Amino acid sequence: MMSGMASPSPADRRMEAEPLLKKNDDLMVAPSKGARIRGNKHDTSKNSWTALFLFFKLTLTPMIIFSLVSIIFMLCYHSAARLLMTIDAFFILVLLFTSYTMYCSYYTVEAFMYVVLAFALFSGGLSGTSIHLSHLSDYWTFQNKRHYTNVAPDEPAGAHTDAGVIVFMEGAKPDSTRNTAYYRAGTKYCVAPIAVDAAYADTLAPSSNVQYWAIGEDCCDGKNSFTCSDANAPGARSGLVMAGLSDWDRMIKGIFGTPEFTYYEEAVLMGATKFGLTTPKEHLIMRFVSDIHEAPKAFLKSAWSTWWHTQLLLGVVWITCGIFAMTFAKDSHKQHFSDALTNTMYNINHII
Repeated sequence: MMSGMASPSPADRRMEAEPLLKKNDDLMVAPSKGARIRGNKHDTSKNSWTALFLFFKLTLTPMIIFSLVSIIFMLCYHSAARLLMTIDAFFILVLLFTSYTMYCSYYTVEAFMYVVLAFALFSGGLSGTSIHLSHLSDYWTFQNKRHYTNVAPDEPAGAHTDAGVIVFMEGAKPDSTRNTAYYRAGTKYCVAPIAVDAAYADTLAPSSNVQYWAIGEDCCDGKNSFTCSDANAPGARSGLVMAGLSDWDRMIKGIFGTPEFTYYEEAVLMGATKFGLTTPKEHLIMRFVSDIHEAPKAFLKSAWSTWWHTQLLLGVVWITCGIFAMTFAKDSHKQHFSDALTNTMYNINHII
């Protein structure tokens, strides 16, 4: 033995004696023909569920955000419009900044999804605002403003500018003989002055100073027919006052809907000129109804119907974005997608 060389320790000798390849009881060293190698089977179902949950995550997250934001704007815009817009804009900017940060760090999928979430916030606020202005502005006018009863049609409208509902005196109804229509985009915006019926009036001469106007769409012929809302219903003498909009709200509504208030005002001016009437600047326009408690429910029902249609329309967008994001993420989740396809084909094969 050479000097300076230490002899192997007992532990080293044991390691040298051990074989490099150990026996695995789960495997057959020399399988016979037709025999299968036994071992731990790769569970493709786990990866299949991972791929499915990834798709749900990428699709449902923006869908839920859009739904919640649109509902909040739809129901709360009338009381906190500027606050809602400020909060929505803040979170949109945060998401866009985060997306830019992710993109600079080469996280492409995450950057894309943050942009999608920012769009969900923006479109949700816009959709909720549009539904509110188109369907619920008059509903909240009914809920939050004053209700006046036993009002004569010749009482100054300026005394009731805070009205949400006006119940007129017995015998008051729209004067169908003086109805006027303003045509816009294939729709007739009808108006008729509200006056006391001749059977209840002391004089047969109708008033030429009109304070209140009944309105409706495609429900008059410019002659003697005015069938808007419940104008001809026996005992109907109530009006749901149409809310005036600010210039900002009128602009938003004009982009995504129809500025009906402006068109009705045009019809009022036409009617006043046509029949030689006068009407004060503070005149009120309203839908003439027989039941002031049931009529506002139609506004709410219409709003929710539009909301559901919007969800279905935007649902296609969120699904498309989810598929697009999964396409970007295919390299990171290649095994998950492969196992999901394998598992799906396996199940289809057994069903067939």
